[in-house]
Amino acid sequence: AFCLLCSEYQPYVLSYDPLKPAQGELSDPLYFDFISFAQYATISREIPDAAVVFEERDGAEGTVKVVQRDPSLRDNKLLPGALRVRVGELIYTGIAYGFEDAVFNGPLPCQQRSFECAVAGVERLMQVFVENGYCIKAEVSEVEAGSGGGGRFRVRL
Repeated sequence: AFCLLCSEYQPYVLSYDPLKPAQGELSDPLYFDFISFAQYATISREIPDAAVVFEERDGAEGTVKVVQRDPSLRDNKLLPGALRVRVGELIYTGIAYGFEDAVFNGPLPCQQRSFECAVAGVERLMQVFVENGYCIKAEVSEVEAGSGGGGRFRVRL
């Protein structure tokens, strides 16, 4: 992971010139974006050979504990999808209900299952990303309203 950070950081910084990520500051959206990329690149490389039972260090003291993966995820091919769902749930929960001391006023779950409510919720999520500097601009547009309350929409960042 460290070699990946070294080889990719300078090109990343140059791609945003004249903006400069504040290295080490996770509250800086540019730096957070880069660190997220590095983490996911490392995860993608490691998932195919991931162990089902492994040791994990915890806390500042590095206490070792044995971890066993959920039996429903024994097949490593299931891990990317499970990771996407779990990360999405954590991000959404933080945006909707707050994260530590940060309040984002994100959209709460729709009370009724409707395409319009889903689109409005995604629009609000994108607005939160813009307001907090995680994207410069976001546009949500309806592509096709379907019969039975469904449909398709497009998000452009």
